[in-house]
Amino acid sequence: MILKGVVRGRSVSEKYALQMKIYAYIAFNLFHHAYSIICRLFFVRSSAKTNDDDWIVSFEFSRNELERLHKEILELMNKTDVNLQEHN
Repeated sequence: MILKGVVRGRSVSEKYALQMKIYAYIAFNLFHHAYSIICRLFFVRSSAKTNDDDWIVSFEFSRNELERLHKEILELMNKTDVNLQEHN
Protein backbone atom coordinates (compact mmCIF):
# COMPACT_ATOMS: atom_id res chain seq x y z
CA MET A 1 0.00 0.00 0.00
CA ILE A 2 1.30 3.42 -0.93
CA LEU A 3 0.00 6.37 1.09
CA LYS A 4 0.20 9.81 -0.50
CA GLY A 5 -0.78 13.09 1.12
CA VAL A 6 -0.96 14.12 4.75
CA VAL A 7 -3.98 15.77 6.31
CA ARG A 8 -3.72 17.25 9.81
CA GLY A 9 -1.06 14.70 10.63
CA ARG A 10 -0.61 11.17 9.44
CA SER A 11 -2.75 9.65 12.19
CA VAL A 12 -5.97 11.04 10.70
CA SER A 13 -5.46 9.27 7.38
CA GLU A 14 -4.26 6.10 9.14
CA LYS A 15 -7.65 5.90 10.87
CA TYR A 16 -9.16 5.17 7.46
CA ALA A 17 -6.54 2.68 6.26
CA LEU A 18 -8.63 -0.40 7.06
CA GLN A 19 -11.66 1.06 5.32
CA MET A 20 -9.57 1.79 2.22
CA LYS A 21 -8.15 -1.76 2.28
CA ILE A 22 -11.65 -3.21 2.30
CA TYR A 23 -12.71 -0.93 -0.56
CA ALA A 24 -9.63 -1.96 -2.55
CA TYR A 25 -10.32 -5.64 -1.93
CA ILE A 26 -13.90 -5.25 -3.17
CA ALA A 27 -12.77 -3.24 -6.20
CA PHE A 28 -10.17 -5.86 -7.17
CA ASN A 29 -12.90 -8.48 -7.08
CA LEU A 30 -15.19 -6.35 -9.23
CA PHE A 31 -12.52 -5.26 -11.72
CA HIS A 32 -10.56 -8.43 -12.44
CA HIS A 33 -8.20 -6.83 -14.96
CA ALA A 34 -7.14 -3.91 -12.75
CA TYR A 35 -3.49 -4.05 -11.75
CA SER A 36 -3.76 -1.27 -9.17
CA ILE A 37 -6.52 0.51 -7.29
CA ILE A 38 -6.29 4.03 -5.91
CA CYS A 39 -8.65 4.95 -3.08
CA ARG A 40 -8.85 8.64 -2.24
CA LEU A 41 -10.07 10.35 0.90
CA PHE A 42 -11.31 13.91 0.57
CA PHE A 43 -11.26 15.87 3.82
CA VAL A 44 -13.67 18.61 2.77
CA ARG A 45 -13.61 20.35 6.13
CA SER A 46 -9.84 20.73 6.10
CA SER A 47 -8.99 24.38 6.63
CA ALA A 48 -5.79 24.31 4.56
CA LYS A 49 -6.72 23.56 0.95
CA THR A 50 -3.85 25.34 -0.74
CA ASN A 51 -2.85 22.18 -2.61
CA ASP A 52 -4.21 18.66 -3.03
CA ASP A 53 -1.81 17.14 -0.50
CA ASP A 54 -3.39 19.31 2.22
CA TRP A 55 -6.82 17.71 1.99
CA ILE A 56 -6.69 14.64 -0.26
CA VAL A 57 -5.08 11.39 0.86
CA SER A 58 -4.56 8.60 -1.67
CA PHE A 59 -4.07 4.94 -0.86
CA GLU A 60 -2.70 2.91 -3.77
CA PHE A 61 -2.97 -0.88 -3.75
CA SER A 62 -1.36 -3.34 -6.14
CA ARG A 63 -3.02 -6.57 -7.24
CA ASN A 64 0.04 -8.27 -5.70
CA GLU A 65 -1.39 -7.25 -2.30
CA LEU A 66 -4.77 -8.92 -2.88
CA GLU A 67 -3.99 -12.13 -0.99
CA ARG A 68 -2.51 -10.17 1.94
CA LEU A 69 -5.59 -7.92 2.04
CA HIS A 70 -7.83 -10.99 2.01
CA LYS A 71 -5.97 -12.59 4.91
CA GLU A 72 -5.94 -9.36 6.92
CA ILE A 73 -9.69 -8.86 6.48
CA LEU A 74 -10.40 -12.49 7.43
CA GLU A 75 -8.22 -12.20 10.53
CA LEU A 76 -10.12 -9.11 11.64
CA MET A 77 -13.46 -10.77 10.98
CA ASN A 78 -12.40 -13.81 13.00
CA LYS A 79 -11.66 -11.51 15.96
CA THR A 80 -15.23 -10.24 15.95
CA ASP A 81 -18.49 -11.93 16.83
CA VAL A 82 -19.54 -11.88 13.19
CA ASN A 83 -20.01 -15.43 11.92
CA LEU A 84 -19.71 -15.24 8.15
CA GLN A 85 -18.83 -18.08 5.83
CA GLU A 86 -16.17 -17.51 3.21
CA HIS A 87 -17.42 -17.99 -0.35
CA ASN A 88 -14.96 -19.16 -2.99
